[in-house]
Amino acid sequence: DALSLQGDLRQALSRAEETLTLRRLENDRRGEASALGKVGLAHSEVGEQRRALEFLAEALVMYHADADFRGQAETLNDIAVAHGGLGELPESVARYTDAMGFADAAGDRVGVATILKNRALDYLGLGEPDRALADLREALSRFRALGSRREEGVTLYSMGNIFLDKNDVREALREYALGLEL
Repeated sequence: DALSLQGDLRQALSRAEETLTLRRLENDRRGEASALGKVGLAHSEVGEQRRALEFLAEALVMYHADADFRGQAETLNDIAVAHGGLGELPESVARYTDAMGFADAAGDRVGVATILKNRALDYLGLGEPDRALADLREALSRFRALGSRREEGVTLYSMGNIFLDKNDVREALREYALGLEL
């Protein structure tokens, strides 16, 4: 139930904070950056987005100092999620866009496709279904190239929902059917 899930999330937050303390005591910068990101993500999961952003900003600085593109991409993605949770969709879209550049530079093809899919949801929230569809089409193409059938299906389903919202039932059913074939 929701209370046990909240308890599990709080326990995960506590463990992430313990890990952060250990990494700092060990003077493990790489581990510290990772732990900061996990603490930030845990705060975001329990609904404490502002606190999450503090930890994520600190992790981002460390990843930047180490020129760790993958770490920067993942952290910017998590920052985008936190901004989205606060209803700050334009800021969220901007951070997803930043994250995509770093994921691309890191050669993280799955990351780029996932970020596109995430950003599409914010475009929907901003009332921009055509931009959302453009991101989802690009994500779909990338997931297909990667052979990620599950993500293809999820993306097709999301596209179907957008077409349904646009009252294009024929196209919505086509996307749903394609997704079910996977």
